[in-house]
Amino acid sequence: MYLISSEHLFMRIFNYNGRLNRLQYNLLAIIITFILAVVNSYRQYDIEAYIGIAIFVELVLIFLYSFLAVKRFHDLGKPGWYFWLLFIPLVNFYWGVLLIARRGTIGSNEYGLDPLEKKL
Repeated sequence: MYLISSEHLFMRIFNYNGRLNRLQYNLLAIIITFILAVVNSYRQYDIEAYIGIAIFVELVLIFLYSFLAVKRFHDLGKPGWYFWLLFIPLVNFYWGVLLIARRGTIGSNEYGLDPLEKKL
């Protein structure tokens, strides 16, 4: 089994088409969370110029995370607009846990091939 396939994963991520399995989603979400933690750790210094940069970086990371979440929702057989449910308190907890833990649709679905199927 592979963690992140070599078939241009990062090129495939930057669009809303297709599916992303749990392992790929979780690894990439951890990377984004780590970057956010590092960026936010510098907020304590209250440097005015830094605050603008931090907000910009955070918005870019949220935008990048939207690609992951939409593809993960597709893997669960749900439409991409479910991403917006992650901004609703309590609802976001339910869907967040499902994104992290639930296995995607077995086999192909309307959003693409199963990312766990072995390619010949």
